[in-house]
Amino acid sequence: MDLEGHDIIIASTNLPDLNTEIRRHAKARGKLVNVADTPDACGFYIGGIVTKGNLKIAISTNGKSPTLAKRFRQLPEEVILPSVDGFPREPPYHTGPT
Repeated sequence: MDLEGHDIIIASTNLPDLNTEIRRHAKARGKLVNVADTPDACGFYIGGIVTKGNLKIAISTNGKSPTLAKRFRQLPEEVILPSVDGFPREPPYHTGPT
């Protein structure tokens, strides 16, 4: 299995035995591995990201519920303004001593 030149490996086939084999080879070579739909076999998780203009929200369930993360990711897309580029860089209120 040729994993040389790759530091991050994602095993995402529809063959669980092949995903296990990929994980075994990757771990033996000290690579970071994510096995899709198998949280206990993952060395890292891939979170969902919502970007609206200058606003970025990251969502993760630590691999426990990808469906929940996907549905939760859709919520900000529906309720956040189409563009938040107009947000001021600094808060419009005083935060220091009066």
